[in-house]
This record gives sequence, structure tokens and C-alpha cells, in this order.
Amino acid sequence: MLARLLYSLFVLPLLIHRAGAFASEVRYAPPFDIEARRAIFGTPSSMDRCPPSPPSPGRMEIPGYYENYDEWNRQVKPLYSYLDSLARITDSYVRQSQRSPGLASCGLEWLHAWAKENALSGFIKGRQGRYARKWASGSIALSYLKIRDQSGLDQEKKKTVEKWIGRFADVVEDSSTGETSRRNNHAYWNGLANMANGIVLNQKRLFESGIASYRLALSEMRSNGILPLELARREHALHYHNFALSPLIFIAELAARQGIDLYQEKSRRQLSPSGEGAADIHQLVDLVIRSLEDPQYFKKFSSVNQATRKGKISNHISDPELTWMELYYVRFKEPRLARFLCRLRPLYNWRTGGDATLGWGVKDLPC
Repeated sequence: MLARLLYSLFVLPLLIHRAGAFASEVRYAPPFDIEARRAIFGTPSSMDRCPPSPPSPGRMEIPGYYENYDEWNRQVKPLYSYLDSLARITDSYVRQSQRSPGLASCGLEWLHAWAKENALSGFIKGRQGRYARKWASGSIALSYLKIRDQSGLDQEKKKTVEKWIGRFADVVEDSSTGETSRRNNHAYWNGLANMANGIVLNQKRLFESGIASYRLALSEMRSNGILPLELARREHALHYHNFALSPLIFIAELAARQGIDLYQEKSRRQLSPSGEGAADIHQLVDLVIRSLEDPQYFKKFSSVNQATRKGKISNHISDPELTWMELYYVRFKEPRLARFLCRLRPLYNWRTGGDATLGWGVKDLPC
């Protein structure tokens, strides 16, 4: 009797705890098939040496983008330049027709240079600084995932980088804390950073946070694809509908690589008295495509003239903000996107990990 009591008090709880721990362990598949991408787009590398990494930033105090653009640009330029260069170095590794450990090592050196300084993990003043750090977190994780599995990389440096990414992830996990930013595009970008970090760290909590932010977007969306909080941005509304679409498509695709189909999900909003039904991501895609095809289309939803952001196919959306097109076209072969992609390629944005054509696109388009 005593033995049974001791077993129930001490041994059984330990076994249950261990079983629960093992049940929660995950191992996420790499989102990139590097050899497959190299087989499609591989070319000889033009990088013959690894450039030195710039110093990591100290205290960041970034003003609002719209309040003081010149000062905002001055403050974020060193950070964004680092993220851009890191994405291009890791893209070069993927693009090289023959596997090059040297390029992977170069990317690791850049990451390690900031990781050993615990860059960006400390105090950052102002919401714009928190937003910049969030975008940095997702970009760094996606760049690292391109090189992580190259054999022969310095294991101690990888450990340092992954610990840094983990600390970084803890800081940015819920950085969209304003009344609006908890529910608008900032929450979706936060979700993309969390999901990418979750894949790097094999952390289910972070990965599922990305899924939650995707579902949050659906709950906000109307059946015509309109996101009310982005529509409230008036002259910037179209830009922000597209800007919100980018992290949502990347979240859906990262989830799909783990066997989770978010593309087919609809909002759980009940049919309204006016006949509005449940929304899905395809309605937001259709809204943006129609607005790219016909700049007057968006006036159905906003009578305010949209601000100018010059691009090859739009006066209101910049080209780098259209990287989502590569992923969506591969998945659904949407014919309206093909003619845009023919004009835009290569589509590149460090926020979404670099060269989206290289990382996700198909080689042959019906141009």
C-alpha cells in the first residue's frame, strides 16, 4: 500500500510530465528546399569574398514614419541596410549553381556578429522602433533558414545565433500592443515573425501565434476583402490592404509547408442581415488584383484619392511590396498575376526574406 502511495505521489506525476513534454515537442520542416531552388534558378555566384558586417546598433529612437520621414529614414537606415545585405548574401547562397559553404558561412558570420552583441534585444524607444524590430526579427529568421542546414557550419556560432533569435523572439512576440496595432497589419507582421522564429526554434507556441494572427485577419475582414482598420487609413488605404496581404500569404505558405492549409479557412463571422458572408484570403487577393488592374476600382470602397507610391504596375503600391504574388501564383496559378510577375521579376523584399522569385517562384511564366 505504501509503495503504491509513493508511486502515485512521486513517480506517476513525473511520468505524466515527461509524456506531456514529449507530446509538445515539434520539429518543423525547413520551408525552403534549397537544392530544388538551386536547380531552377542556379547561376554562378558573383560574390568572391565576404564583406564585413556593420556594427550592431545601440539604443534606437525612431520617430514616426509619417511624422518625420527624414529623421525616421536616418535612424532606420543602418538597420535596414544590414537586413537587406544579409538577405542578399543568403540569397546568393541559394542561387549559386554549385553548393557553396563559403556563402553560407558568410551569412552565419553576419548573424553571429550581431548575435554576440545581443543586438536589438534591449530597449528601443517608441512604437516605430518596436515595429522596425519586429520586421527585423522575421527577416533575420527567414534569412537564417536559408543557410541553417548547410553542413560544416560552425556549430558554436549557430548556437549563439539561435539563442539570440530566441531572445529576440521573446522581445517581439507581442510587440503590437496598441488598440489598433493589435488587430491591423502590424499584428499580421508580428505573426509572420513569430511563425518564422517558431520554425527556427521548433517552438509550437510561436508557430501557432502566426496561425492565430492569420485567423485574426479573417475575423476583421469583410466578404469583399476590405479590412476596416486599413480602410480607415484613408489616402493610404490601398497601400495598407496590400501591405497587410503580404504577411498573411507568407504565413499561409509557411503553414502549408508544415501540412496546415490556412488558404481554405474562412472567417467564423455569421452571415449578416445584409447578406455579407464569411471572408477568406482569396477575397483580399482579388481586391488587390482588381485595384492593380483598374486604379478606379478601389473608389468603390474609399472616395479618397490614394497616395502615390510609384511602381512598375501601380501608382499606389511599390514593387517590393508585391512579393506575395510569387507564392500565390505557385499555389493557385492565378492567371491575372502572371502578366504582373513577367514585368516585376525578380521580386525582392528583405521584410519577407529576400528574393521571392528565387525562394518561391516557378521558372516558366506565360509571358
